[in-house]
Amino acid sequence: MHNFLLMLKKELWHSWSSSKIVTILALFALLSIVAPFMQYQKSISSSSYVVLRGGELLYEFYYLYIGILLIILIPFMVMSVVAGEIKNNTAASLLVKPIGRTGYILSKFIVYFLIFGLAATIAILCSAVYANALAFEPIEFSVIWSILALILVFIAFAVALMLFLSTIIRNQNVAGAIGLSLLMGLFFIRLLPAAGLLPGKLLAWAWEKVSMTLYPNLVEQGLWENVHASWPAFFVTIASSAVFIIVSIFIIKRREL
Repeated sequence: MHNFLLMLKKELWHSWSSSKIVTILALFALLSIVAPFMQYQKSISSSSYVVLRGGELLYEFYYLYIGILLIILIPFMVMSVVAGEIKNNTAASLLVKPIGRTGYILSKFIVYFLIFGLAATIAILCSAVYANALAFEPIEFSVIWSILALILVFIAFAVALMLFLSTIIRNQNVAGAIGLSLLMGLFFIRLLPAAGLLPGKLLAWAWEKVSMTLYPNLVEQGLWENVHASWPAFFVTIASSAVFIIVSIFIIKRREL
């Protein structure tokens, strides 16, 4: 346990010293203010908006910006965590010490999930507070928490996927390119009927929860959740994340470093 905590500390320190943590937090913090403000300016300049709602200000933030930012940053930041360390022999020197390969993979998953999870949490809560301050009809924070839960599950999946690719592919750039392509594909097909089981559906579901505030009559009639909720995608995403981590551990145990 002591060695595992040391590994976590090492991963956090490496992420901090390489400016990964600062970059991620800064980008999400900036987005949490700029995106709702841009939507606010567009809303007040349009005659179609009679009552400005918090959901309207967060529409583009959840629907587009935060999803795209996660899909680009996670492959870029995580693609080298295993492949890069194997290539430069850092992994071999670390595992000479009494640090298990299971702890090696888990520490990386936990650290990057916490980094992106913290950044997304700060951005979502800050944007919600800011949007509610600008709007005449604020969005309920019960909706915000459910959106955050969906996005955190997607982050866990994306980090687990990139760890898996970084473990099986020796070239970190190839791993990053494949991961980016897969995540972008999940993002753009999330609205198709066949996407009901895919992790990208969680981002669409998050957007739909924002839209619930724009169509309260559907919520009152109990129609919205029955039509749009995607629990299969939620559970498949969690299961897929666990499989990626388990397979990554199995591969790193059998791999010659």
